[in-house]
Amino acid sequence: MRPVMRKIQGNDTLFVILLSAGLILLRFLAYDRAFFELKQIPGHDMSGGLAYFGPTIHSLELSGEPAYWSPAAPDGFALYFQSFIMPPSPLASSPIVHIWSQIVRFLTLLGYPVAEYFQYLVLQYLLYPFLSLVFFTALVMTLFRHRLTTVMLAATYFFTSMAAWLNSWFSYSETIAVFLLLWSSVSFVKKPTTGNFYLFLLGILYQGATFNYWTVNNLWFWGVLILVAGVFYFRKIAGAFLTYFRKKSFPGTVMTLTVAGIILFWLVVYATIVREQSDKYIRTSLGEVRNSESQILEDAPDIRRFYAGLVNPFPHVSEIINPSANVVHATRYLGLLVLPGILLSFLVGWKRRELALLTVVVAMSAICAGTPLTAVLIRITPFTDRIRQISQYNTWSLQLVLLLLAGSFISRFLRGQVMNSSRQAVKWLTVVSGTVLITLLSIITSSPLLRTVPRVPEVLTFAVLAQAGTVALLFLRYRTRGIAVITLLIAAVGIDGVRYYRDIENRDRAFTEGQYLVNAGFTPLVDSQKQILSQSWKTDPEQGFAGAIIANLPLLNYIWPDNSIYLENVQLGTIRQLPGWFYNRTTAGPPVEFVTETVKSAGIADPAVTVDLFSEPLKRGAILVSEPLPADPPDIYNTEAKTDGFSYRWLKWGYNGHRLEISAPDRGYLFFKLLYDPLWQIRVDGVSRPLIRANIAASAVQINPGMHTVHLEYRPFVRSVYSPLIYLTEAVLGILGLLAFSVRTRRLKSVAE
Repeated sequence: MRPVMRKIQGNDTLFVILLSAGLILLRFLAYDRAFFELKQIPGHDMSGGLAYFGPTIHSLELSGEPAYWSPAAPDGFALYFQSFIMPPSPLASSPIVHIWSQIVRFLTLLGYPVAEYFQYLVLQYLLYPFLSLVFFTALVMTLFRHRLTTVMLAATYFFTSMAAWLNSWFSYSETIAVFLLLWSSVSFVKKPTTGNFYLFLLGILYQGATFNYWTVNNLWFWGVLILVAGVFYFRKIAGAFLTYFRKKSFPGTVMTLTVAGIILFWLVVYATIVREQSDKYIRTSLGEVRNSESQILEDAPDIRRFYAGLVNPFPHVSEIINPSANVVHATRYLGLLVLPGILLSFLVGWKRRELALLTVVVAMSAICAGTPLTAVLIRITPFTDRIRQISQYNTWSLQLVLLLLAGSFISRFLRGQVMNSSRQAVKWLTVVSGTVLITLLSIITSSPLLRTVPRVPEVLTFAVLAQAGTVALLFLRYRTRGIAVITLLIAAVGIDGVRYYRDIENRDRAFTEGQYLVNAGFTPLVDSQKQILSQSWKTDPEQGFAGAIIANLPLLNYIWPDNSIYLENVQLGTIRQLPGWFYNRTTAGPPVEFVTETVKSAGIADPAVTVDLFSEPLKRGAILVSEPLPADPPDIYNTEAKTDGFSYRWLKWGYNGHRLEISAPDRGYLFFKLLYDPLWQIRVDGVSRPLIRANIAASAVQINPGMHTVHLEYRPFVRSVYSPLIYLTEAVLGILGLLAFSVRTRRLKSVAE
């Protein structure tokens, strides 16, 4: 046992991995295993994320490329607009998802298929949180070089609102990129070695490759960090880059240019995704594409109330403040250890690191406070004005910096860097304790609702105990502080952290089952659901474009199968407002129909203005098109090619393409129950034909009589470049990782010798 402990003590990498794995295991045993045991479904947005992840991973297994089109909703919709840039589930652009899918694809070929639902759980609740924790603990170790501090901050991060909030909204996709980039940047600035430079490039490349709308939102945070670092550490940062580039490393120059080129290409890809689809989708709860400044500021009171949540260990209080809100949306608790850590600032004094972190806290507070500055930043930052709660998300970065600030003071305190005058320390601590208590009392008593909360005394008791614990640490000898901190850590994780996390998740489960499945007519995860979720996904080409995909995920919610809560296609939203029979004619029935009669409408986007939808031709089955069927060219019209009737047969089904055999009795239209998108390319007998918008939202193509083979392929720009780009990204990430590891290993060996 002792050799093992010595190995852990001397190996920071092993320590970080074991600590992260231990926290994952603890939370799994405390709560997350209920998902794997099929006792309950994940939280509301996490269940919704299955609508993105399921088709993406299934398509990767079938064809090696993600699903750019989702066939689950009526007529389908462009999935890649959300699966690539919206993070409620692992992103389709993530190298982790791609590598994972190739492993599962190989296992499937060997006869060991893995159910997509369990793949989602493994990535969402084990692999992604583990990687996020690894990079976070590595960042803390690099900043403070104190293992007790690292354990405390990692446990606080993982069992308080920071992780619970992410579990409900973002998965851990973005935090992996954020923590990796922060860790690699700090490592290089502290020690500008060749290995750390390669690590820095790796962090930049991963962030660029997994760019999403939360990355755009985090640009404010990154901007504040860069500005503050430039003010406080300009000479150190400039010296780090000068030290490295003076070496004139040719491999380093090549890798720098390669990383820059790949990131630039990824940004071009994401720009084309937004350009191709952003104006076709609308946030239905707002009734418009973008949020106005007044709508943004409507959330300001709720945002400001989040500050009180930083020291509130009881999630139910937020429900009383706003009974209509889900408790997870208002959780901001930072844990039992953060408040004493901040109060230690009056005992150990301030240095440059603490002043820099405090400056970031002040700047992010100004952004998070729901002021006109917040609205201005949202308005001038591309794409952020499309997301109603965007200003609420910034509190995560504020919490992160507060956690690091507390960790800085705790680390210095544990090293014995305290004030010499105990009387002065006690005096300052008394002032701060009184201030905090008065603030809490004012917050509590200012709300008539909160005065009726039976557990208010518990909140006050918690505040008093936090101060008392800090005072007690003052009177401990330096050698005994480690034992005291370990004891406090066990209490925080065992009593405070796990309790708080389970409380939030249980309340979110109740919200999910009450809201998302209220129309499903069953209690979540009955035996029939468990059986389906335990199987790998199947398709049935006989079901047309939909392919029976919806049957693979019997968890109805606001995103599956209809993506109506986040962003709905404008065309489908238009026909929902028209007569019900017209909507059913466009979305229901056979997936392919043969039509000879048409009704012309130049204003096809708003036919109610120019067309009588109750006209006899439309009731007889005619379709609404922008142009009439042209006259029959005598040189290509062959009456002998006519068949007895119309029939179709699916030759090949796929998320991104189909091949059908068609028998047309006459010249007319093939009417597809497929959402119109000009990115669909259609070929009839190998010849490209124009896709026509029909019935506002569906698609059609002109067809001659006879037997034909029809190919439909969905071709957004990203599909043309995804495969070479993702493999190139993975290869460069692997090379950078090997270079960083090998250089750092050689340096450590040379130091040891």
